[in-house]
Amino acid sequence: MRNIYLTIILVATVSFCSAQIPAGYYDNAAGKTGEDLKAALNMIIKGHKKFSYTSSATDVWDILKVTDRDPNNSNNVILLYTGRSVNAAQEYNNGAGWTREHVWAKSRGNFGTSQGPGTDVHNLRPCDISMNSTRNNRWFAECDVPVYDNGVFTGSYKSDTEWLWKPRAEVKGDVARMIFYMATRYEGYDGEPDLEIIDYIPADNNTSEPIHALLSDLLAWNQEDPVDNWEINRNNIIYSNYQHNRNPFIDHPEYANYIWGGGTPPVAGFTSPIILTLILDNYPTETSWNITNNATGNYISSGSNYTVKNAAITKSISMKSGEYTFNIADAYGDGICCSYGNGSYTLTDADGTQIATGGDFTSSDQVVFTVGTGEPVADTSMPEGYCSTKGNIVSDEWIDYVNLGSVNNATGANSGYADFTSQSTALNSGSQYTISFSTGYSGTAYEEYWKIWIDYNRDGDFYDAGEEIAASSSSSSNTLYKSFTVPSGISEGTARMRVSMKYNAYPAPCETFTYGEVEDYAVVLSGSKSGTVIGNNNEIIKRPLEKQFVNLYPNPAESFINLQLFNGTDASVDIYNINGQLSKSIHVNDFARIRIADLPAGVYIMKITNKKRTLIKRFIKQ
Repeated sequence: MRNIYLTIILVATVSFCSAQIPAGYYDNAAGKTGEDLKAALNMIIKGHKKFSYTSSATDVWDILKVTDRDPNNSNNVILLYTGRSVNAAQEYNNGAGWTREHVWAKSRGNFGTSQGPGTDVHNLRPCDISMNSTRNNRWFAECDVPVYDNGVFTGSYKSDTEWLWKPRAEVKGDVARMIFYMATRYEGYDGEPDLEIIDYIPADNNTSEPIHALLSDLLAWNQEDPVDNWEINRNNIIYSNYQHNRNPFIDHPEYANYIWGGGTPPVAGFTSPIILTLILDNYPTETSWNITNNATGNYISSGSNYTVKNAAITKSISMKSGEYTFNIADAYGDGICCSYGNGSYTLTDADGTQIATGGDFTSSDQVVFTVGTGEPVADTSMPEGYCSTKGNIVSDEWIDYVNLGSVNNATGANSGYADFTSQSTALNSGSQYTISFSTGYSGTAYEEYWKIWIDYNRDGDFYDAGEEIAASSSSSSNTLYKSFTVPSGISEGTARMRVSMKYNAYPAPCETFTYGEVEDYAVVLSGSKSGTVIGNNNEIIKRPLEKQFVNLYPNPAESFINLQLFNGTDASVDIYNINGQLSKSIHVNDFARIRIADLPAGVYIMKITNKKRTLIKRFIKQ
């Protein structure tokens, strides 16, 4: 099996209000990492306006009623650890109302409710009084004992053996970014505490040292629960109306990785086209590469299946403004230099500026870079990197007719595969269409099985639920007809439609088979709506894109991959290889550590099904 290295990015289409970040606000942080970035951000966000904890003038009670107002009931606030909506006017109310939660516990640094760290609204959230007490000053880390309040599961967890707390899935990223803010804003100047995040659990649960844990889990939560509109709106209100400073980790969640995770900012500002020069080693079949658009996850260009030793490959790739990732992989795990040859790769831009060069890696290497301003520009071109497929023998039967809209193609045998993507038709979300197709025979009319797919989300494959639009069989040359409705949730732009006909059995999207033929066409999709995903059997399942009900990590993985299901979900899980063959089936309750050491290296499709929905995830087995 061909080993393809991919970077799979699940993109959440969130309306980030970046226009409300003041122009130049983060200029002094550009290009920095580690302590340099942390220090630059501290200079940007310190010196803000401070408010009293409790006062007859505007205090934090008043501010929280605005920042955390329920969008569906302006008289209420949303509580952090339960998500409940309660009457905002019930400030504490002798223990019957709500209270103010210091996310960075005020005992961790012993700053109490003093102006500054004790009243910083970026660290305060409305909370149930009982949950405030239960959380206490527990460290933030993974744990698994469900927390109930008045007999109702809150979505939060604690540990009975360690002093740990895990917020509900919908806000664990919010919590992480608030902790990152506090550790950046309060650096020990002007009598303020020097707050630091640690990556161990202290033996003394009651320490008043200015520390909070657990860094590695907080970094993971920052990724698993992306910034949403609630956080953005809250950040904007605090900046515009009250403190006049921002939480940088809401505006730029990647900063956390640049400071504490060893990440580096993308190499920026290059000019299209990008030129790849690839020198292969003595084992060219092991080498594969791709460039993905980080805003969509779609392939921009890719290459593999090389056969000539030490060959020099040069490719010019036209790219729109945006952020991209170049990935290169070696299936054997010894790179392309210098064990078996002197292979290398070099990326340059149109001006001859070198973006990256290398070759001495193990299984893979990667570089993130931007073209132009780096601001994403809608890319409506057809993705590259679709898998190969064909029938080997077409002397007895072949595809002789395909009609869909303006595609009207009658042909003879085409050597088992034909690329007709120069022919296209327009498809609109919510509209119904009929595709017709037929078989040509040289003699005996054999039983032929058809499948047709459209890559509705334009991610370079046909494995997402709902992308199979037709399945049929016939033993005659009569024209077959299949009607289908284009779902919402599609990605606007040009996508590939694959028509596959195989003797005696249904084909898979990437299969090479003995008798039959495959033809590819182009379709131009329009009418996308955010907030939906393509579902099973053309069902549209609506959910907030920024809050996933699963987390799959690490990805890529070697021996084990972890599957976390949120909100008490259980599901059946099927794992398929890239040819559509079932490799493994299990049932998961909440969490599973799945052994994949027995699977060959490559790309796999994980189908996760519960009572309400089906979700397709991809992962790489290294």
